[in-house]
Amino acid sequence: MPVLLLVRHASAGDRGIGPSDLERPLDARGVAQAGALPALLSPYLGPRLGTDGTSALAVDVRSSPARRCIETVRPLAAALGTDVTVDPALIEGCDVRALHDRLATLAGPTVWSSHGDVIPELLEMLSRRGLDLGRSPSCRKGSTWVLQIRDGEVRTARSLPPPA
Repeated sequence: MPVLLLVRHASAGDRGIGPSDLERPLDARGVAQAGALPALLSPYLGPRLGTDGTSALAVDVRSSPARRCIETVRPLAAALGTDVTVDPALIEGCDVRALHDRLATLAGPTVWSSHGDVIPELLEMLSRRGLDLGRSPSCRKGSTWVLQIRDGEVRTARSLPPPA
């Protein structure tokens, strides 16, 4: 049963900082949040070694092209021994239906780092199809949604608050 971690980028200050919004970096709080993600999220991605001592399934870490999204999951990817793949499909304003369609194709543990419009819209789509998101679902900067997928469908969702 694959797991998908939907990570909203960590704190990055106000829009308008930097040469373009795509280049806006994490602020000091966001750097701290990103640094805390490996300890917080690694347990949801399964064991790093198989029972015979060989490596377990590699984790696919993907990010919006926005610098703040890449910087958010870079420490997690490093801790997992992998790279961050820049994925234009995760950019602000993307076609969330296309992301929804991808859920059925996930074969192993996956991390998507994206934005405050993308993640809530995807969750809303899943909620309309019957997924229980709890009483007050939120998507604060640096927060993560843990989605368990079975037979191409999201079966459970759990929200993790941003690291302190």
